[in-house]
Parts: sequence; C-alpha cells; structure tokens
Amino acid sequence: MINLISIIQIFIFNILGALIAKYQCDCSLFVDEVVCLGIETCDWINDLCVQKDCSNIDEIECDLMGKCSLNPEGKCEATQFCQEYQVKDEIDCMIKKGNCAAQNKKNDAGFYQCKNYISVDCNSLAAENCTNNYEDGQTFCWLNSTKQCQSYSINSCEGLPLDICSKLNCKTSIGICSSFKCSDITSQDQCKYVKDGYWGVLTLCNWKDDSNPTCIDRIDTKDFTNQTCSKLTDARYYWKDESCVSCPKNYEDNSNSQVYLILYLICILIEL
Repeated sequence: MINLISIIQIFIFNILGALIAKYQCDCSLFVDEVVCLGIETCDWINDLCVQKDCSNIDEIECDLMGKCSLNPEGKCEATQFCQEYQVKDEIDCMIKKGNCAAQNKKNDAGFYQCKNYISVDCNSLAAENCTNNYEDGQTFCWLNSTKQCQSYSINSCEGLPLDICSKLNCKTSIGICSSFKCSDITSQDQCKYVKDGYWGVLTLCNWKDDSNPTCIDRIDTKDFTNQTCSKLTDARYYWKDESCVSCPKNYEDNSNSQVYLILYLICILIEL
C-alpha cells in the first residue's frame, strides 16, 4: 500500500515538474542530425532525434529539467522522491529537484532537507511557514518585502522578492526584480535571446550594427536558416516548411488531460 502511494506521489510530481520545464521543442521536431546534436537535451539515435537520458545531460541543464536532478554524487539522474535530496539553498528544492518543498531549518550537516509539498493558500500562511510551499505547480509562496507570505509565478521575474531574484535567473536593478531585456546585452556574440527567468517567455534579440551598436528586440526570424533556427532560439523554434517557426506549446495542448489525471490520482490517495 505504501509503495503504491509513493509511486502515485512521484508520478504526480513528475507531471507537474514537466509542466514547468517544457520550454523547448520536443526533440522529435528536429529532423536534421546536425541540428539535433546541437541541442543540449537531444540526441540522434537510429536516424531519429530523441530526448537524452538524464544520465547524459550536463549539470546545468539537468537541474532545470523537471524529470532530471543531480544526485548527491553530482550525477544527473531521473528525479527521485523529494526526500532523496538535500540542498545548500532552500529554494533549490523547488527549482532544481522538481516541485519539492524544503524543511524550514538546516540539518546538522548544513543542508536543507527536501520534502513533498502540500498545496496551500500562500496568503493564509504565517511568515515562519511560508517559504518553499506551492499553491500549484507554477505558483509558489515566499515572503514579500514586508515579510508577509505572498504567491508568485515561477514563470515570471516581475516583482519577485530580491533574495531569490538572481536565483531564478532574473535581474535586480534599483531594488526591483525584473526580467533581462535585449538592451541589457552589450556583446554581439551574446545578442541572441533573453528569457523571463528560467521558464518564462523568450524574447529574441538582434544586433543593430551602426554608429551606436545595440542589442535590440528581434522583429522576425526571416534571416534564420535550418542550421541557425534552433541554435539561436534556445531550441524554442524549429525549421518547418523552409521557415523558422515557434514550437508547439505541448504543455498547453495536453494540460486538460493532465489536470484530470492528477485529480484522479489525488482521489485515489484520499481513498487509500
């Protein structure tokens, strides 16, 4: 019985993690071997582009994919139960170990122990119980500037508390957390795209090379080729019908069926 409950729990968490982390194209959309091998999370096997096994994904990409996590030995593996992980920074239970919460205090070894989260109403939590809780898979709780518990979207930098701003790959400027803009990029080599945190919307950039060289928002993808389309767009665009087009939003297409499945599994847990 306990094993069944554990299996259902980790299945639910992995679904939610995938909902957050699916910001790139499905590997199957890359039909060219060279293009496929240029995508960090894809591999070319038997003339098909497929998702890499977690064990073959590097450290940085591993910790930002819902289905993969670094184990205590620093190796990438399929995400395990939340209780299997300890982290140095409590928010890493959330953003690097799937949708996990964290104990409020460090253990004797100086780490935060990750744990399963229970959906809560952030506004109803006392300050000491706030951090590292979720309202749902994409909305989490954290203390605001007045030390009140508030809900925040994991898909947006705007208004995030300053103590976690940079940890979610956002910009801190004049005491405000916000997303990076193309204009923040000062090098032509780096002028490709910016993202609203790790999982928010992506803005394509273009280098304006004139008397005042500047990185600006890109208007279109007409000058991209099959070889540069995915490479210069964080794999969020792919080559189709001789054009560089944005990837289908798979998580939106399947969201209803996944929500129903999660609710069904929760009902099973309650009955057990």
